Amino acid sequence: LAVIRAILLVLWVFLLTAKDPTLILPTVLSRCQMLRLRPFSERELRDLLRDEGCSEDRIQLCALAASGSLSRARQLANDELWAQRMEIYRFLETPSQHLGVILEWAVKEPQHLETLLDQLEWMTRDLLSLSLEGERKPVADQGILAKHADQAVRKLGGWQGARQFWILQSDVQARVRHVLAAPLNRKLLVQELLLPWIQVA
Repeated sequence: LAVIRAILLVLWVFLLTAKDPTLILPTVLSRCQMLRLRPFSERELRDLLRDEGCSEDRIQLCALAASGSLSRARQLANDELWAQRMEIYRFLETPSQHLGVILEWAVKEPQHLETLLDQLEWMTRDLLSLSLEGERKPVADQGILAKHADQAVRKLGGWQGARQFWILQSDVQARVRHVLAAPLNRKLLVQELLLPWIQVA
């Protein structure tokens, strides 16, 4: 009798996490209670990264660039990704000098191309944020992005032209993201992502 009682007291709770609940089968979803979790604040992310031993020179930038996501902040703080992220931002400053290095790195492994795409999406989002009058909020790598924004404004005839360029790049990134799993030539995909940035350097 005691064993039966012990078995009855065992309760299993499964936590399913998803960015998009439509990706979960309806039969599973109908048996779930949905909890919407708010993003972490920058201060919370900084504290969590500090507790995990992240170096101080990265904490502020990773917390800001992560947009409330702890997993994204951890990913950004990773040594290999941090080094590659810096290379991508150097590409933004002098694209023709860094194009070959990034191209070779991105086609080496499928996850490298995904990482490049992530970085370009975050960078483009921050540039669009910088371009919105009255809504200029702090963004990661503000100095590098501001320098690129000044170049783009000069080359493309003002903020409107620069904003249109970044919106177009955002569309290109979405299109590449959509076909990422298809058996396409990765070098061509990377070139489609990177070559337009040379025109505003």
